[in-house]
Amino acid sequence: MVCFWRRGYEATSMRSLVRSLGISGPSLYNTFGDKRALFRAALERYLDQSPRARIKRLEASLPPKEAIRQFIDEIIER
Repeated sequence: MVCFWRRGYEATSMRSLVRSLGISGPSLYNTFGDKRALFRAALERYLDQSPRARIKRLEASLPPKEAIRQFIDEIIER
């Protein structure tokens, strides 16, 4: 996620991704397939960690007041 964030999709090379992740090229290709698939996985991870995802999760599991408290508590923890 950080590589794409810092350099952008186009400027991020597979070599820099391999170096940043600390894995071999074949491992990256076996796990993700290609750069676009890795970018999509990074984007999904980002969205899962976004406030929108947290709000949705908390709304589904807690009463409104508790959801707001939990949301603020998670922000403070981060």
